[in-house]
Amino acid sequence: MSIAIVDDEKSVRQLYLEYVNEWVKNNDMNAEVMLFESAEAFLFNYEDKRDYDIILLDYEMKKMNGAELAKKIRYYDKNVQILFISGYSEYIGIGYEVEAINYLIKPIDKNRLFELFEKAFERLQKSDKYVVFKTDDGNRRLMFNNIYYILSDKNYLNIYYNSEIYKVRMTMKEVEEILDKRFHKLDRSTIINIEKIDFLSRTELSLDNGINLTIGRGKFEDINRKFIEYF
Repeated sequence: MSIAIVDDEKSVRQLYLEYVNEWVKNNDMNAEVMLFESAEAFLFNYEDKRDYDIILLDYEMKKMNGAELAKKIRYYDKNVQILFISGYSEYIGIGYEVEAINYLIKPIDKNRLFELFEKAFERLQKSDKYVVFKTDDGNRRLMFNNIYYILSDKNYLNIYYNSEIYKVRMTMKEVEEILDKRFHKLDRSTIINIEKIDFLSRTELSLDNGINLTIGRGKFEDINRKFIEYF
């Protein structure tokens, strides 16, 4: 799980970090927690990393506020769980516009935060399928809709997940049994996510992250049919 905390007060960020780490530990999870001092700092990082599961977002920040940032996030990610935090209740209605999970008023109650994290986690599980892979860094929960493609590498698989690459010890046959119909085996060593295809020709395909993959001789008709049937 990947969690972002965006708040312009350092002491507040550290407090939220303590709460989040406690929740993660209580639920026996692996989580990466990133701290950002502004909306601009978050967006700079977001260009390369767009796989956050939960974002704790302060509403009142200098320059770009939380609502503006949330709208930009929603443009790219419909599933990430956004939790607004503010010192004023007058902004509660803003959360509905970006489908925020809820709105917490400062000073936040730790137990209430934990309840909302549980709700966010439940939503994530329902929003899309996922699989837990064992990587060198520990167990990773990877959402299907964030997997771009998979390449075999001897006894391992390289999973291209948003801006990250995860290496897992698994065969192509094993991973094929786990994945759903949005995935297609392009050749013996490549599986692609049909939903990520931006352009398709007889010799290559382009994914919406700018990656180009070669289509082997005799493979176009199969992938083209699968692409048309899926959509």
